[in-house]
This record gives sequence, structure tokens and C-alpha cells, in this order.
Amino acid sequence: MADFTEIYIIVTKENKKDIDRAFHKIVDVDYKNCPDAWKKIKEIIKSNDENVKMDFTNKLKNVLP
Repeated sequence: MADFTEIYIIVTKENKKDIDRAFHKIVDVDYKNCPDAWKKIKEIIKSNDENVKMDFTNKLKNVLP
């Protein structure tokens, strides 16, 4: 399981699906299409542009319940 504690998100068994759906929504990939979603997420995480990473983090925080 990925560690998102540095952005203050704790992944649990109860919220795992909500977080997964949030990832798909943010990267605009249909839910359950994990390979494409994670490809885009990895590109964001590996980006040298801190604004891209911050934008992703902010969107994630805003879409999670």
C-alpha cells in the first residue's frame, strides 16, 4: 500500500476505495482502469515541477470525504 502520510492522508481498509476513486477522478481516468491511472499518477509524482505535485495534492485533499 502506498504511503501518503507526507500529505496527511492515511490509507485504511475503510477509505482505500474512496482514495482510489479520487485518484481516478483527478487524473481523469475511468474507475477500475488502474494501469492508466497509476501511469499518470507516477508521472505527477516523478515530476520536477513542484506546482504539478502541489496541484495534485490539493485536488486529492479536496475530493476525499
